Amino acid sequence: SPDEYYKGTVSKFKIHNKVMTDDEVAETFSETFNKIFKADIEKNLLGDKNEAMDKVLYNLPLPTNYEGAAITWTSNKPEVITTDGTVNNQAANTDVELTATVVSGKLTGTAKFNFTVLPADRSSLAEPVENAKKAKEDPFRSDKSKAELESLIAKAATVNQSGIEKLIADINRAIEKADYSPLYMN
Repeated sequence: SPDEYYKGTVSKFKIHNKVMTDDEVAETFSETFNKIFKADIEKNLLGDKNEAMDKVLYNLPLPTNYEGAAITWTSNKPEVITTDGTVNNQAANTDVELTATVVSGKLTGTAKFNFTVLPADRSSLAEPVENAKKAKEDPFRSDKSKAELESLIAKAATVNQSGIEKLIADINRAIEKADYSPLYMN
């Protein structure tokens, strides 16, 4: 009779003529483990904002564990996608391979994922940067306020896609904050 507590399914059933060692079990099931591991990891790899693996713009939410075991990530281009999933958009489309490795007992799962990282779309920064440049030219602003605006303008040239919304908010906040020079205050 079926086990009332068992809720799983059996995909393959094999009878051996001897007791298998731990290494033999690991070797027998490593291919299946790799397929399951890759499928499970791939489900949420893109996050909410990226459309597809060949259209990556935003940071990737790389998982750090799998069924209680730590996942180690490597990247063939860590300057483009880091091992924590940070995406640094380049000037041109860039292909990157990430490899996830997990060790669970005697089983080691390895999964490779290929991505194409697209250049950041910085067009939404044009107006805020222009406003920051105008505000920086205000002769009544303090040197500290002008330096902050200059720093934010410089960041606009290198910010990754995931940081654009925050940078726009920071620029607008710096413009509105408007510390004035003591000369103006007197």
